[in-house]
Amino acid sequence: MKLKGKNIVLGVTGGIAAYKAAELLRLLMQEGADVHVVMTTSATRFITPLTFRVLSGHDVLTALYQEELQLGEADESGVEHIELIRNADLVVVAPATANTMAKAAWGLADDALSTVLLTAGPEVLWAPAMNHRMWKNAVTMDNVARLKRLGHQMVDPEEGWMACREHGKGRMADPIEILDRVVELIGQPQDLDGVQVLITAGRTEEDLDPVRFITNRSSGKMGVALAEEAQSRGAEVVLLAGAMDVPAPDGIDVHRVRSARDMSTAAKRLFPKCDVLVMAAAVGDYRSAKASTSKMKRTKDDLSIELKANPDILAGLAKSRKGSQLMVGFALETNRAVEAGREKLKKKNVDLIVVNNPKDKGAAIGGDTNVVTLVEAGRAARKLPVLPKRDVARRILDWVVTKRSKKRKSGKSSVRSKA
Repeated sequence: MKLKGKNIVLGVTGGIAAYKAAELLRLLMQEGADVHVVMTTSATRFITPLTFRVLSGHDVLTALYQEELQLGEADESGVEHIELIRNADLVVVAPATANTMAKAAWGLADDALSTVLLTAGPEVLWAPAMNHRMWKNAVTMDNVARLKRLGHQMVDPEEGWMACREHGKGRMADPIEILDRVVELIGQPQDLDGVQVLITAGRTEEDLDPVRFITNRSSGKMGVALAEEAQSRGAEVVLLAGAMDVPAPDGIDVHRVRSARDMSTAAKRLFPKCDVLVMAAAVGDYRSAKASTSKMKRTKDDLSIELKANPDILAGLAKSRKGSQLMVGFALETNRAVEAGREKLKKKNVDLIVVNNPKDKGAAIGGDTNVVTLVEAGRAARKLPVLPKRDVARRILDWVVTKRSKKRKSGKSSVRSKA
């Protein structure tokens, strides 16, 4: 879904094309957007707020004050229009009348929608709809030019027959065309469309006895962020997950495991089918050499537990790599982080190592942000600033897209056959 996670305010003004706004709302939501609708009073004469309320699942703002309210919801708090814009990625006005555009062009705010538009700044897309004489009027053209100078975007009206039984340019653009422009402005690039991406996430757990186990503090947030970002860019994502503190994303094929050996077995099964592997799971390096089948009793003596090395999943998969599969590994290091990352890059024979040091400010295990350094062969290490984990995921997958593009240009396509 190209607009998943995006928040859009849909402004509807008075005109016969208002009925098309319901179709536009459906299309926006179909692409994953969360849409709030704001209507002018005249728009409610053409289509009821109830229609948009049912379709969007949200109240419809139609007035600033309760005493002005005829249909819909009033901004009784006085700040609801501010809240709408605070969370919005874009305001789309469709249909947009000459009157509403004139107000916005000159900063007038005398109703709910014009107040929202003044609050929004330049993040506005207009889809005008009016009689062709009104559209060609010099004043309207001047206001359109002024809005463009202010940074607003425009989907010009189409030419055709109008409700007034005249022919000319003034019909609102088709909702599909408006949707395409919204996607162009704020949508997710579909640069991983059809690519098979295998992502590991979370932590493994190694039993000591039926009630105790060895684990680490990984939350799984980084792996989930990678899965969500890859999915939003069109990838076919498989998430191989150990224990996590966050839920797995909806609509993703999730395979659950507990131990490092479980993850190794599952990874070997899933890896041949993928184009890209991103190994973000925190896999335990050791397990108990012999887990007890019953609870170990406490004694007065100290207890020693013999540990045995777990398989190196990433290195093992690299040995079985076929074609041009891309492999990305993570390395948590607290000393000589970049140098250790370079050593792992060579030892594990992968394409990219993402190094993070939990001692860095903003990189604490379980946090919502991370600080990583991208390490690849033949290039200087690139340390990223403190970023939300979803933005870190975006940077990593940007690298994947670029690397895949270079491979295609060199005649080594990394897209595996699905035959």
